[in-house]
Amino acid sequence: MGKIAFIIVNFLFLLGYNIYFGGEVTADQKIPSDVLRGEKFTIEVMINKGDREGFAKWQQEIPDGFIASPIETQGATFSFKKQNVKLIWMALPEEENFTISYEIIPEPTVEGVFSFEGKFSYIEENERKDIISVSEEIKIGSSDVLANKEEEKEESIEELIDNNETLEEEVEPKKMEEESVIAVASVETDKNIEDNKEEIIAEDIEDNLISKKQVTNQEGVSIERKILNLGNGNYEVKLKVSKGKNEGFGKIEEYIPPGYIAMEKSNMDGMFSFNDNVMKILWMALPEENEINISYLMQSEGDELDSATIHGVFSILIADESYQLAMGPSKFKNYFVSNTEEMIAASTEDIAEEIVETEIVEEIDIEEPRKQEIIKEITNIPSPETGITYKVQIAAGKNEVNQNYFVSRHKINEPVSAEYHNSWFKYTVGNYSMYKEARDKRNKVWSADNKIDDAFVTAYNSGERISVQEALMISNQKWVK
Repeated sequence: MGKIAFIIVNFLFLLGYNIYFGGEVTADQKIPSDVLRGEKFTIEVMINKGDREGFAKWQQEIPDGFIASPIETQGATFSFKKQNVKLIWMALPEEENFTISYEIIPEPTVEGVFSFEGKFSYIEENERKDIISVSEEIKIGSSDVLANKEEEKEESIEELIDNNETLEEEVEPKKMEEESVIAVASVETDKNIEDNKEEIIAEDIEDNLISKKQVTNQEGVSIERKILNLGNGNYEVKLKVSKGKNEGFGKIEEYIPPGYIAMEKSNMDGMFSFNDNVMKILWMALPEENEINISYLMQSEGDELDSATIHGVFSILIADESYQLAMGPSKFKNYFVSNTEEMIAASTEDIAEEIVETEIVEEIDIEEPRKQEIIKEITNIPSPETGITYKVQIAAGKNEVNQNYFVSRHKINEPVSAEYHNSWFKYTVGNYSMYKEARDKRNKVWSADNKIDDAFVTAYNSGERISVQEALMISNQKWVK
């Protein structure tokens, strides 16, 4: 009888302990044990938070050669930078147990055993608590999986033999056909360029073209690189890829000069990343179109280089063999403006021609409300502005969003102002009379963990948007790097 009473007392104590302290917090991963080389897989994380609320974060370092993209975030903000996955909640989900997941895509050449370990952090009694998940391993291209693949391949060969179609008969005509198509395509391309030379030149002048070059012409692949000057050290790089008969895996790597950064623009459903001065766009299956047109933005962060050079590599799979096609160099001038005296001496007209505002365009997938209504939601309409003022633009888009969007997606809790300018909704923070103050604010936005790394300073004269250079001349202020 006494023993039973002792057990009941301990049970009630444990129950009360769990109720009072919210229960144990756990974070368990679910990862497949092995996959084929180049095959994507999913990481699931089951989190038991008990009754915890408020801020929390899940983070995990992903090995080199892998790319991560979100599947289920349970309301968290997802980011993948420098091989680190982060999911951040300003407020945890109400459910005691929930599951997050993201997709991992390995490059085709990645093979071996890899470990994945994560950490769940939360706040309890004003202290940070960390839960380290059990490390999980996965085999990429393991021997038993590859053996199964070889068996499937042998079965396919036997089927071809049964149909009186040997591999040699299948491959040789295909190779001849591809060489014929490539030769014809090359002749037609040269003819089209010559016939439309004047039209191409006119287009390039309009787009501020500073470099145009065919950088690859091998293995049935032709690549052309264009570099457009957007002003003050900002560029757009356009790549036109004629992929020939290639349909499987593809990856473009561009080696960006030191002192420059690259930003995503148009990928044709490829996965974009930028780390250690290497811009990558990766496809598990190349787009169906024979001509792939992609582009990315590039920005110079200083005037240390008078000119710079881009070169790259286009990787493809042909008959299960990896080919790296060199993309030749493109040299271009550094248009970064650092001399304030030269800027002030230039006329306003010259400045307008040389310095073009780079729009930070963020595609916002949200139902579009009416313009005036959304502006009222974002911020109270201020009194009319007078004199020269400076702000920091953090985003722009064709659709309108409200303050909640910036709180939940970018953790921007301060008031965000909206303006409709040149067919874009533009969003800014701050209001400063001195350029240096706005510059400092821009740097704070850059350094914060808010998924915004391309903010810039804007200028106004009595509320009317003007160039920063014009504002500096009117207010007799100096530009600060």
